Amino acid sequence: MVDKRDKQIQDLVNMNLQLMERIRFLEARVLELEKELAKYRTPKNSNNSSIPPSKDENRPKKTQRLRENSGKKPGGQPGHEGHTLEMSSVPDAITDHIPGFCSCCGYDLSSITAELSSKRQVIDLPVISPVCTEHKNYFEHTFPVPFPVCYISAAYYLFFQFKCVPIQLIPFLFFLEGR
Repeated sequence: MVDKRDKQIQDLVNMNLQLMERIRFLEARVLELEKELAKYRTPKNSNNSSIPPSKDENRPKKTQRLRENSGKKPGGQPGHEGHTLEMSSVPDAITDHIPGFCSCCGYDLSSITAELSSKRQVIDLPVISPVCTEHKNYFEHTFPVPFPVCYISAAYYLFFQFKCVPIQLIPFLFFLEGR
């Protein structure tokens, strides 16, 4: 009967050792999974996701100011000389807006002389448009006349950057080498 008990004790000890080994393995796995989960628990912001910076949680609220209060009232300060865009004395174009009828009752105003009530000027910037210049190259005796230097440097740039040059510019690359 003692042998039977010893065998049971030995079996229980072996089982306990196996369970302890299993517990160590599972604890290591839990730590590994907690580390992986911590990556996903990090709050998303504009640095680690596609959320725009305006949605970041730590950014100042719209009512918060980054500047310290200077104690001055907003706007122009006393003693500051203002700068106003002066009206041009000779505008490029003048458009008269004379009403043809009364906007209230619809009376015809074409027979009445209109009085100037106010005027204002609007400054429009001109539209920028590209200028296309055609350069024609002619031969003098047996040598071609070179293009202006700015166009030749562009050809060199194309050649060395992209290893390609329009076929019409290739003779000029070699013509300049001897100069």
